[in-house]
Amino acid sequence: MIHGRDQMSGTSRRFVEYDLTVDIKDLRYRYTMTDLQYIVSGRYAIEDKRAHVKKRDFEELDGMLRKILASLEAHMLKGDDW
Repeated sequence: MIHGRDQMSGTSRRFVEYDLTVDIKDLRYRYTMTDLQYIVSGRYAIEDKRAHVKKRDFEELDGMLRKILASLEAHMLKGDDW
């Protein structure tokens, strides 16, 4: 399991944290991203109404997480030791 923390764009201190688990079996893999947290003035689960997440924040989060997963997939397909 990998615990990740990435800063969102802009001048404010906004972060997203997550746990990424990769299961490998018979030359196949699957990943699960869990415990998604939005950190702005406190720590909130993404679905928590108190998180005050705006639509553009969700769009940015989606883009960030898609890039992380695309990078993971690209490295796994290369067959390099990781």
